[in-house]
Amino acid sequence: MVFSKYEVYKHLRHRIITQDLPPGHLLNEKKQMDFYNIGRTPLREILLELKKDGLVNSVPRAGTFVAPLELREFNHVIEIRLNLEGLVGQLAAERITEEQLSRLRKIIQAVDDCSNTGEKCSDELFQFESDFHKVTYEATFNPQLSEMLQKLHGVCARFWYYLVFGEKEILAQINDQRQMLAALEVRDADLAKSVMEKHILTFSNQVKENILGMQSSA
Repeated sequence: MVFSKYEVYKHLRHRIITQDLPPGHLLNEKKQMDFYNIGRTPLREILLELKKDGLVNSVPRAGTFVAPLELREFNHVIEIRLNLEGLVGQLAAERITEEQLSRLRKIIQAVDDCSNTGEKCSDELFQFESDFHKVTYEATFNPQLSEMLQKLHGVCARFWYYLVFGEKEILAQINDQRQMLAALEVRDADLAKSVMEKHILTFSNQVKENILGMQSSA
């Protein structure tokens, strides 16, 4: 099977975020080339994109490794997202297209369809939550803002998956996105800003509470 460069990037990114490739794991180029049936040049371009995303580090003469999880980095990212996600809500409410609204509705419908099967679908729900963010970022029609937040979302998602992740918690996050969709549909910029800020603050508090819980039990 032949994978496109974007498919390989997306799959590697997902494996890193979900801890399938844990912090410190060496991404052996030959093994990745064989696994994805991809050439060395496109693979290195993918690894460069993952480095820009803050998900891998390159060490001269040693290789490319999955980046460590560092609380200091998480705190820095949250400081940025608390301010910029509210801006995303404002801009998206003003600029979102009907086609983008339709995509968001389909994501929420896919969540409901997945939840109603009665089967565990944690990974699918996580992807839906990420896809919702991606569309709202695009709806700002500010490529610099969208690219920055897509990277920061990936960094935060690793902490979420490691410290908090469960279907109950991810569905609570998606309920925030239902409120976001409602705000976008009526073009309420103030409400969209408020929902996004609350969403990030809740996420941040959950991660920090779990870190404290792990430290107290150590």
